[in-house]
Amino acid sequence: MNKHHFRIKLTTYLATIAMTVVGLSIIKPQTIFASASPPANLAKETKIATRETKTVPWVSTDIDDNSELSLSYDSTSKTLTIPGNSTAFNNPKPLANALYNVGLDPENVNHIVIQGPLALSGSVRYLFKGFTFLTNIDGLDKLDTSKITDMTSMFSSCYRLSDVNLKNFNTANVTTMSSMFYSCVSLKNIDVSSFNTENVSELSGMFEECRSLNAIDLSNFKTSKVTNTSTMFQNCWSLKSIKFGKDFKTDNVTDMNGMFNNCFVLTDLDVSVFSTANVKTMSYMFGACQSLTKIDVSNFNTDKVTVMNNMFMDCENITELDLSKFNTANVFNMKEMFQYDFRLQRLDISGFDMSKIIYISDMLNNLQSLNLLKLGKDNIVKGTGFDADGTWRNVANGTLNDPQGKNRWSSKELMTNYDPTKDADTYVREGTHFDEPKPPVNPPTPPTPPTPTPPSHSSGTIEPIAGAEVRVQYKDKNGLKLAPDKILNGNVGDGYITQELKFAGYLLKARPYNATGFFSYQPQTVTFTYLKGTERMVMHNSYLYDIDGKRLPGEFMSGQIITTYDTENINGKKYYFLGNNTFVKANNITGQKRKLKHRALIYNQKVKKIRHAILKRGRKVTTYGGAVKRKGRYYYIIGLNRYVKKANFNGTERTVMHNSYLYDINGKRKPGEFMSGQIIITYGTENIKGKKYYLLGNNTFVKATNITGQKRKLKHKALIYNQKVKKIRHAILKRGRKVRTFGGAVKRKGRYYYITGLKRYVKKANF
Repeated sequence: MNKHHFRIKLTTYLATIAMTVVGLSIIKPQTIFASASPPANLAKETKIATRETKTVPWVSTDIDDNSELSLSYDSTSKTLTIPGNSTAFNNPKPLANALYNVGLDPENVNHIVIQGPLALSGSVRYLFKGFTFLTNIDGLDKLDTSKITDMTSMFSSCYRLSDVNLKNFNTANVTTMSSMFYSCVSLKNIDVSSFNTENVSELSGMFEECRSLNAIDLSNFKTSKVTNTSTMFQNCWSLKSIKFGKDFKTDNVTDMNGMFNNCFVLTDLDVSVFSTANVKTMSYMFGACQSLTKIDVSNFNTDKVTVMNNMFMDCENITELDLSKFNTANVFNMKEMFQYDFRLQRLDISGFDMSKIIYISDMLNNLQSLNLLKLGKDNIVKGTGFDADGTWRNVANGTLNDPQGKNRWSSKELMTNYDPTKDADTYVREGTHFDEPKPPVNPPTPPTPPTPTPPSHSSGTIEPIAGAEVRVQYKDKNGLKLAPDKILNGNVGDGYITQELKFAGYLLKARPYNATGFFSYQPQTVTFTYLKGTERMVMHNSYLYDIDGKRLPGEFMSGQIITTYDTENINGKKYYFLGNNTFVKANNITGQKRKLKHRALIYNQKVKKIRHAILKRGRKVTTYGGAVKRKGRYYYIIGLNRYVKKANFNGTERTVMHNSYLYDINGKRKPGEFMSGQIIITYGTENIKGKKYYLLGNNTFVKATNITGQKRKLKHKALIYNQKVKKIRHAILKRGRKVRTFGGAVKRKGRYYYITGLKRYVKKANF
């Protein structure tokens, strides 16, 4: 027997154990007793529990490696058992794939038991990925990980896994931990204190979507070789604290995109020691860190950064940011950089060099509390979505409390009029009081001052001083007045309260920051802004989402009429605003235009052709939402109860002939896999490292040889087999014939075969 061959004779093993326990000479190998002691009456079937166990071959991803372990799956207890081994098992396939290959679904596994010791080496990518109902892994302490180099997505998408024992993990040789715990949404604690990360270069997405994780201690992490920390903690909704140690070095990191994005309850974050000299991407880095009251980026070196979009978006409790050392000379994207920072009061971007900016929309949008904006000679304000209420005036030779500049603009006028060559200055919102440094006090008065003369109002009370008016305006989004202005009057220091008005067909955008306040010496304006509603028909069933793109309860069905009030860009996609922090995807309502690549028939929802309904090639057709599956094919909705095949547009419908992994543009594996027989849509080809790939969209590719194959010449006469390695009667291929094969050779019962069609195989040796 090959020294790498570890097949366990499961049925023999069970039979031997059973005979030992009950003293029988014969027993069915898949029947065991419910209790440890033998039953009183063997004839009574009620005393016997029948378990269904199945052997699961587990092989390496290397075609030339014959290593194999035989796993066993117990359908009664929903347990997958992994035996031990004496020699390291190199590059094992994902366990989910091993189950799929024998017709089992990993969703039916609740427990995994490692009998061990079990030594693995090389890559364990996706090892436990996809066991969505797995609750525990018993025996992780028996796993020898000392020779493992790649732990990418090792526990990814184990949604119900509540605990992982990592204390014996030896990670000294690991180079990538990307997405290692991705979407382990039930893990509240992950103890990585035993991890050696000295050789790790990839930490991207390591804890991403760990939504129940409360705290993480990385004080032992040594990260001098790490180059990527993007989305490392993204969507860790419950994460309150992150502890970094002195050896958490970021000197070589180039990508910090989304590193702390959507860490909603994170209250303390110290990034002051981060070295960012080589970072190129900081988009969404602190996005929606809603509980942070300060972010110290005063030492950030941004010389190489090119992307800062959404960097501080929705940090709603930040009041001030020190960006004085930011070098933005290479930045081309600042879109939505500070949007929804509702409590940000002061913002100094005067040092920003925006000469290379391409994307800037909504950079300064929804800054309701902003009272001071410092602008410089290299700033662009037009197109930033600046919409803070009130009148903005440059300070010039005055003070913050008494600006003297000649520019007195609304936020919209400031965007339109600002000329950086002559208008660079500090702008303040009129009517705002600033705590400014006070001048030195006069020398103390003599110790025996004369008694002051009392004021003429000898009662001793101070007469009130009339304050400037407060003007209340009611306008729509475009500035159209919906009602006459209201004027409020009072004394300096007295409080005022303004009231929202209701208008048919309109929705209040947001309550103004100064809806309540105090009368002052300066006139004030309170503007209630309303959004006009538009009735629209839902063309594609539509889920509901919040401002972060998170699903909300509820759904609109095709044909329903809804009222939308505005549009919103959420994670790069257009949504319609319905009010009350609720949105629907615009694509499901108003659709998008697509150009037909082929002449197209039109079908109803039962996939029946509509008579005499044909769309010509080249025509632009509005489609709604994503493609929907009908009887094994994909269709776009083009109207109520009207469908057109997706492949008639820019894509080509193809059948997967060989199980296919997914890759990115660099040939790097991505999560997911297509199984043989699945229908996919491809959109052109790409040469990646000398091999042909099909593009599926969204930076996702599959190997072309798994889909359209390649021709090989037969060296010998060849029989054709089915997937159970049974000969197909009367099916013989002659020597010299060119046969199309798909993907690499696959192993069946100790021999290697090429796939020549769905459930059709020919021995590799015949070529």
